[in-house]
Amino acid sequence: FLHVYLDSEFDMGEDAEQIWDVLNTMVNDSEEYVESIQGGQTEGKLRERDSRLIRMATLKSKKNIKILAQKYFYEAMIPAWDQFFQLKQSTEGKRRLIERMAKVIVALYNVTDNMKAKKAAFKLIDSCSKNEMINELLELHDYPRDMPVELAELGRGASSMGSFMIIQKEDKSEERHLSALLDGLTHKESYQDSVEREFEEMVSYIKEIKKRSASAFNGYCTMEFPEICKSIINLLDINDINLDDTLAAMALKSLRKVIEMENLDKTTPASEWDTDDWIQYETQIVSKQNLLCELGAVKLMCVLISESDCIDIKHECVLVSTALLLGGNRKTQNAFLEFSENDTNNRFFASIKVMLADMYERIRKNEAERIAKIIDENKHGGAVVIDAE
Repeated sequence: FLHVYLDSEFDMGEDAEQIWDVLNTMVNDSEEYVESIQGGQTEGKLRERDSRLIRMATLKSKKNIKILAQKYFYEAMIPAWDQFFQLKQSTEGKRRLIERMAKVIVALYNVTDNMKAKKAAFKLIDSCSKNEMINELLELHDYPRDMPVELAELGRGASSMGSFMIIQKEDKSEERHLSALLDGLTHKESYQDSVEREFEEMVSYIKEIKKRSASAFNGYCTMEFPEICKSIINLLDINDINLDDTLAAMALKSLRKVIEMENLDKTTPASEWDTDDWIQYETQIVSKQNLLCELGAVKLMCVLISESDCIDIKHECVLVSTALLLGGNRKTQNAFLEFSENDTNNRFFASIKVMLADMYERIRKNEAERIAKIIDENKHGGAVVIDAE
């Protein structure tokens, strides 16, 4: 409940008075929302914007402001109020605030025509009525004492707090065209190269962290590059992982780029390099390989390959391992050997075997589908020519 308003105007604690302060803010906001729907001072100001469409970073398409407001109040505000009543705070000296709250809760029920929103509001009223003072104040307002049949039947077998945002009819042709355009773009080599360059720019900040932190904090809080690498390795610990699969894969990629960025001529993974592509940067590459090996990167790769259930993480671990072993780095080889000797259950190599079998099956299936498609396209004319890539 205390985290409903993420950007609070005051430092939050967990004492009763501050909880009531937050509730007061929620009541104020709800009163303005109800007033904008019913009419009144705010109506003209808000109605000007009701028909406008806005685009937010978390939305794939533009949404109506009024619809977003409804979604917020009925999906976020009402559950937060319900949490408040579960706290069973003393209502002594809070009659005026509770009176306003009772009125606005009933109003939230009455102003919406959306059935799921109305059901959410009714359930809140029902929860509030269990408090003697609130029930007395609710009786002053017009609301159904029993849940209407149409609300009771709503969402049987599904969550009653499911999303009820109204989906506007939109022309999807532009969206489909843009989707196809982006899909084609992502396969272009120039686009992929640009993405890699942008990622490398982020990694370059990490590599220059000592100079940048010294400059930013006038030498009082200087961070070292190895410390950042060690922190990333610790974040990826399978036994105490703090990242989701997507972020974990990106963190692994950043470790890989620490090595690969020493090659100023390539942005592709080290697994795709020929010897001539990197040999002139061998000294710098070996230095970074040894650093990551000393920080525990090899053990991390082995553990993640052995125990992670995410194929993307395992794939990125293989790429990092390839970068660590580039040129046959002796220190890295010894670290892999040490882990395998201590891996009494042989989980590392067993996992590698499963990955290889899975990859072989994917290739076999894709090739079978490709050949079947070519045969189907050519079955009515001439000889079938299959281009073996």
